[in-house]
Formats: sequence, structure tokens, C-alpha cells
Amino acid sequence: MLLPDLSSVGYKIVLLLHIVFVVAAFGGLFATPMLVRAGRAAGSGKAVASGTVAYIQRIAVPSLLLAGIFGIGLVSMSKPEGSDTARWTFSQGWVSGALVLWIVQVIIYLALLLPAERKLAEGDEAAAKRVPMFTGILHLLLLVLIYLMVFKPGS
Repeated sequence: MLLPDLSSVGYKIVLLLHIVFVVAAFGGLFATPMLVRAGRAAGSGKAVASGTVAYIQRIAVPSLLLAGIFGIGLVSMSKPEGSDTARWTFSQGWVSGALVLWIVQVIIYLALLLPAERKLAEGDEAAAKRVPMFTGILHLLLLVLIYLMVFKPGS
């Protein structure tokens, strides 16, 4: 059986971009709940929330989309030339599960977290309770995704 050249420069570049965009999508999100609390305590909660909205719109969501695209690219690159079989396929549980979780993350970012941050930036204090909840859900999904990609259950 031919195995794909996972040590090729092209594959490693796509893998590097995948990881870099995951870090960009989630790096700032880890600090968001603490920043929101600190900003509210200091009386500048609206300013912190406005900055977080900008981060989510300009960095997090585009980075999350690119991370998924490069992840799909990695799966597609796992088929060696001249072979009918790929090392990883979208029919494998860990790959399809990761794809579904990525879509759920995009939806949470766009449909739940971003609107809550916008409301917080407008002064809606009730939104301050939803922001940590949504970021916590995103962190949990990220942990499950990392588990799937490291251990590749079922492959």
C-alpha cells in the first residue's frame, strides 16, 4: 500500500497554516471572559466588548474559516499519487466528526458569540453572562477537535 508523503514540504506548509489559523482563531478567545469582567469592573466594559467584536470579526472568524479549509486540504492531500486509497477520508469518524464540530464552531461564533459581544458593546449587561458561556462552549469543542486530530480514533 502506498502511503502519502506526509513529510513533504507542501503537506507541512498546509499543516503549519492549519495550526497557525487555529491559534489565531482561539488565542484571543481564551482571554475574552477575563477581559469582559475586568472591563466591567473598571467601568470600561463597552470599550473591551468593542475590541472583542473587532477581534472576532477581523481575526477569529476568518482564521477559523481558513483553519477548516486547510484542514480539509490536509485530508485531501493524504492520498498518494497513483493510489486509489487515501490515508484519511471524510468517511472516517474522526474526520467527519471534526468537520461537523468545525461547522458548529463557525455557527456559534457568528450566530451566538458575535451578537452577544455586540450587545455587550451597546451596554446590554445581560449579554455579559452569555459571552463566557459561548466562549466556554467553543473551548470545549476545540478540546474535542484537538483530541480527534491527535488520536484519530477509528483510523
